[in-house]
Amino acid sequence: MARPSSVALLLSLLGLTLAGSAVAMPPPEPVCGPCAEPFVEAAESEGVDLRVEASTATIRVHRNGSATWTVRNRVGTDAARALRANDTVTAVATRVVGEGSLVDASVDGDRVTIRYRLREFAVQSVGGSYRIEYFREDFAVANYDSLGADRLTLVAPEGLRVGAAPPSATVEGDRMTLTAADYRPGRDSAFVTLVPGDALLAPLSSALALAEVLAGVVLRNLARNVAIPVAVFGVGVGAVVVVLSRLGDALPRRGHTAGAALIALGAVAAAHPVYAGVVPGVYGYSPALLAGGVAAVVVGSALTRPAVRARLDYAGLSALAAGAFAVALATVAAVPALGGPSLRAESVVFLLLPAVALLPAGGALGTGHRGRAVLTALAGFLLGLLAVVPLTTRPMGVSGLGAVVGSVYAVALVALGWPLLVVGASLTRGGEREAGVADRDR
Repeated sequence: MARPSSVALLLSLLGLTLAGSAVAMPPPEPVCGPCAEPFVEAAESEGVDLRVEASTATIRVHRNGSATWTVRNRVGTDAARALRANDTVTAVATRVVGEGSLVDASVDGDRVTIRYRLREFAVQSVGGSYRIEYFREDFAVANYDSLGADRLTLVAPEGLRVGAAPPSATVEGDRMTLTAADYRPGRDSAFVTLVPGDALLAPLSSALALAEVLAGVVLRNLARNVAIPVAVFGVGVGAVVVVLSRLGDALPRRGHTAGAALIALGAVAAAHPVYAGVVPGVYGYSPALLAGGVAAVVVGSALTRPAVRARLDYAGLSALAAGAFAVALATVAAVPALGGPSLRAESVVFLLLPAVALLPAGGALGTGHRGRAVLTALAGFLLGLLAVVPLTTRPMGVSGLGAVVGSVYAVALVALGWPLLVVGASLTRGGEREAGVADRDR
């Protein structure tokens, strides 16, 4: 047994590793620094107390890749007078533009205007297109927490128009407008591409400009955070399929009891808000657990009917599983309307789709198609993983942590989900007997 001191040392090293990765991450900041809190802090450093009442920013991109920013902040009459005194506005602007080169700063009425230039703002790419990574939510580059400005407009050089843009942007020809920075870390790679306006292959130029920088990142993430967990799951589910297939006739053929069992388990899961906080280990309210419970009840209710069970082959079980998953998605979508917490659709895919896919996988096993059983289970797990794994974000933090988490999930899914394989196999193996029951019932 490891000494307590050894365990403590291991935990300390792990803590230092996590802390180091957190320190390496850039601090949260607005997309437009001179529009928001950094501007207020710079003014305070110069002895001016102010509040930004409204702010806009315009970015004009030039053919050489540089960009000129024009930021206009309304700060109120008193603050504007203080900034005008002794040219304080220039000192504040110099502080706030950071890596940019200040062009000029002025005060007109209650409005402060700052113009500065950023070099290498855009990178020239294939087909005469340009790629801009400034808006990209990537912890290896920037950690944005807000837009900063009430409105930010980017203007492409003459002869170019905006191709790709952030999800929340409004694009009109050579202009892109943002009114919010609704970034989802690791999911939305908010690249901007500027493409020739008269080129028939402009969409292709835009795609190639993105592929030029993303191809390597995507391949690394696929190799580390997808391939490894999928391999672990494939080995695990493959071993279970081999064992179950060798059991052959020893497998239970009680398909008629599976429906009642699923209804009971689904009801317990769906009713968890009732006993949350009363039963040890059950706390709070989980939309995923509710959705999974409802899906189990739907499947169980279908399986209680002999006529349904009699016609369940691989295709029938696949259709039943797809229907149950659709019900789960609808349940999660309806929960916020009832006052409950929300859950993203990709989280439902990750948590439920791999488990639901085990049912038709078991159906393939029951008809003797072991390869199809493994491939069906693998397809469900792969789709679930791809729904949540950030492919376009450079890895940050502890190296290989995503692969470890995905592999642990793979092992847990095999360990807890193999009964669904047995259920699916029992339903297809018992098809002839169920058909006789259904005929007799008619």
